Amino acid sequence: RCVTLYRPPPTITDLCVTAEGMVASGNLKGYLRSLSEAFFEIYRTQKRNDFWGNREFYSIVRVINAELKELAAAGKGATVEPQLLMKAVQRNFGGRPSQELDECIDEFFDRIGMEFDDVERFPTPALIRQNLGEPDARHLMLLTKSNAALRLLFESGLLDHGRAEVMFGSTFPNDQSDICVAMNLQRIKGFMQQPISLVMVHCDSLYESLYDLLNQHYMEYAGQRYVRISHGSKAKQCPIHKLFRVIVITEINDAYYRLAPPLLNRFEKQIFLRRDLMERGDE
Repeated sequence: RCVTLYRPPPTITDLCVTAEGMVASGNLKGYLRSLSEAFFEIYRTQKRNDFWGNREFYSIVRVINAELKELAAAGKGATVEPQLLMKAVQRNFGGRPSQELDECIDEFFDRIGMEFDDVERFPTPALIRQNLGEPDARHLMLLTKSNAALRLLFESGLLDHGRAEVMFGSTFPNDQSDICVAMNLQRIKGFMQQPISLVMVHCDSLYESLYDLLNQHYMEYAGQRYVRISHGSKAKQCPIHKLFRVIVITEINDAYYRLAPPLLNRFEKQIFLRRDLMERGDE
């Protein structure tokens, strides 16, 4: 027997109800309807179907909610400011050409009724640094050309060689055999137990086994966090450090035309090129 699950895109009301269960701040609850309407319109009109999915919406709510919690704990006014909204939109609706990001920013600010002309935009390195500095943030996907992002991460100081590992995949048939996949998964299990960032390049054959990790579908027992790693018909709960992060580097065209939407939606995405490290006068 085969069971088919058909799940249509959530309505604006569905988005609001789900978001309310994630929110602790009363100030943010007043904006959930507007945030839901903005996301619904962006999702419906995006150029590449499902490049941005529901996870982008839930993550934007999480980012704002976490920031308001910190402000409240510090005794400051926990209100949604334009700079906070700008940060949340840039973090979660990256990965596409700047024109499409501008349309997203315009949609969110227009729905909420805020002006953004004088709001400072964050450069790409700052957005990457914010992601890597938040233990609960989604894992990161960097879209680039000719693997330039790999070198830029270390040149810019975003990653340190002492706290990062790089794993290269291969398209050769023998390198995609079950034995090679199992050996690479074993390496990843060792990396996961350390507070490091794992940079993965051309590791398409491994992502299917890491879906629970990329979903951040963790369980905790006696203070230790575990995640399921699967290979073939077998799966095992493996220990993972709370500061372990995955950074996937992919070509821009691959992300736009080849990678599956369920994989893309698991990541916070940014385009990272050499020009992102250049001063305005150098461009």
